[in-house]
Amino acid sequence: MVIDNKIDGLPAVTKVLSIIPMMIGIGLIMVPELFLQIIGVVLFLFSLGTGKG
Repeated sequence: MVIDNKIDGLPAVTKVLSIIPMMIGIGLIMVPELFLQIIGVVLFLFSLGTGKG
C-alpha cells in the first residue's frame, strides 16, 4: 500500500473555501426554479469533492 502524505493535512483555507459553494448550493436547491436547482446540486457535489482533497 502506498501512502501519500502530501494531501493529509489540507490547509484551513481550503476547507473554508469548500464550505462556501456548499452553502450556496444548498440555498439554490431550495429555490423553486429547476435550472437553479441543477446548478445548486452541481455546486454541492463539487464542494464535497473539494473538501476531501
